[in-house]
Amino acid sequence: MKNKYLLLIILFIVFCGFKSDEIKEVTATSETDPVLTNGDTADDPAIWIHPTNPELSFFIGTNKHSDGHLELYNLDGTRYFSTPSGVMLNNVDLRYNFPMDEDLVDIVVASDITNTQIAVFMVDTLTRTLIDITGNTSVDLINPYGCAMYHNPSTNKFYCFVSDRASNFNVLQYELNYREDGRVNANLVRVLNFSSIIEGIVADDQLGFVYFGEEQFGIWKYEAIPESTEPGVLIDYADGTNLTPDVEGLTIYYTNEGSGYLIASSQGSSTYAIYNKEGNNEFICNFAIVDGIMSGTHRTDGIDVISYPIGSTYPNGAFIAHDDRAFCGEHSNFKIVPWEAIADTMNLIINTSANPRFIGNNISVDIKIFIEGPFNGTDMNTTLNNSSLLPLSQPYNEFPWNCPENITLINLPNTDIVDWVLVELRETNGNALSATGETKIAIEPALLLKDGKITGMDGISKLKFCVNITKNVYAVIWHRNHLGVMSANSLTLDNGVYNYDFSTGANKALGGINGHKEIGTGIWGMVGGDGNADGQLTNADKNDVWYVQAGTSGYLPGDFNLNSQVENIDKIDIWSPNSGNASQTLENIPSDGFKCQVPK
Repeated sequence: MKNKYLLLIILFIVFCGFKSDEIKEVTATSETDPVLTNGDTADDPAIWIHPTNPELSFFIGTNKHSDGHLELYNLDGTRYFSTPSGVMLNNVDLRYNFPMDEDLVDIVVASDITNTQIAVFMVDTLTRTLIDITGNTSVDLINPYGCAMYHNPSTNKFYCFVSDRASNFNVLQYELNYREDGRVNANLVRVLNFSSIIEGIVADDQLGFVYFGEEQFGIWKYEAIPESTEPGVLIDYADGTNLTPDVEGLTIYYTNEGSGYLIASSQGSSTYAIYNKEGNNEFICNFAIVDGIMSGTHRTDGIDVISYPIGSTYPNGAFIAHDDRAFCGEHSNFKIVPWEAIADTMNLIINTSANPRFIGNNISVDIKIFIEGPFNGTDMNTTLNNSSLLPLSQPYNEFPWNCPENITLINLPNTDIVDWVLVELRETNGNALSATGETKIAIEPALLLKDGKITGMDGISKLKFCVNITKNVYAVIWHRNHLGVMSANSLTLDNGVYNYDFSTGANKALGGINGHKEIGTGIWGMVGGDGNADGQLTNADKNDVWYVQAGTSGYLPGDFNLNSQVENIDKIDIWSPNSGNASQTLENIPSDGFKCQVPK
């Protein structure tokens, strides 16, 4: 009998697996109105961001009742619009900037079970409603089930993956094309075969992969391009360890650097599994949405996440999940959790840099620049880094920079980091003087290495921006106590990378010797001493900043040489000559001091 129980325990362990870690807990701060039909008829959500006013963004939810539709919710969860009823729609997804004649529009797709097709809608950004633009989108499936979009930024082609709940369990990939009457057709381009039901699907437009949740088995990863013949890779089993059947919703948390997370709904355990979206998709942790101000989630189907700010309520993005037992089980709805609640609980990154309107349209920027303060004649000192004084959060989210990107690192990626800088891109048909603040198209916090290279958050990769560039693009570099500079010439495009080196001559920065200085033989750099970051070197930098902080240490604006100490050397060697207040004006330094030459 004892051996029998031992065998049962072993079998249980093999079948169910060990929990790899404790389940973290978070609570929702908001929820949507219940769907309009009784029972658990809510299923899959999506998040749409408004092109100019994030406060006007909305949540989309499917109502999979036979008398169902799509429902739209304001950010406070109130329903304000629904598509015509009478259609069973199961899963929903969206993409931005779909080419339609000479316009770019946002489209929403859903698996239409009633009509065995892909339902396609256009977002009317003025009225915040959906317009049906379904053309010939019939799918060769018995019961359309899972549904997700993929945009290939290299070809600018848009695709939709649709799975079948019927016995053949195929997943079909369709290319979506605009037709002249304003509707969208779907053309079959690939068939993928699985052994059991697939519902959760999500595509990574940055890295070019698509993930499928085989409900009873695990998560598969395939190349997203239809021409691929590479086999899929199983990244995790639904064995009760990290995932408990059914594997349901899948979603991706993006950053501009290509990093981020794949998140899966583990329906059997009413939890969510988080994986790195890079490399081999290593498992990170599980979390649950538990009872708090409102009830937690139970047996979640669809999920979605956004890293970009969506209004003042969700300045760091949000996670939304279906809940099958809201409102005493009579109606189901969706719960919303601010991303920082998840990130803080699980020690994950907060990175609001990736505008979903340009995901996959990343451009790489390779910029080299030196700043005067820490320059030692060859490269730059990393004293603040070595002294563990560099903050993990970017320091430019306040006046005068007001950078909205809320980026927090888990740790600094290497010891070569000198400080944070802020990189701004401006696009214009004209020269640098025409690149005023109104031409700004992107702004990103970045890491400055001791050799002058500016990198993304991994301390290695080139900085990336989610933008489309069609004109001349100029780079502006800001530092918290050095004068900002702008490239005198437009960035050079070479093999898909925009390049610029500020360090090689006086003419590399707008304003020449008035805007930056020779800090070593033949090496030019940003001018130090702007303690109050007002773009001028005046007595205010000395009296209101340096003098007040003199004798203290830390990450301080009065520490002009970035050695962690505010002391006389900051005033004598940096502020005084640069402001024109030195006893002797140095060569190539304006007698009245440097001023920022960046056009306002």
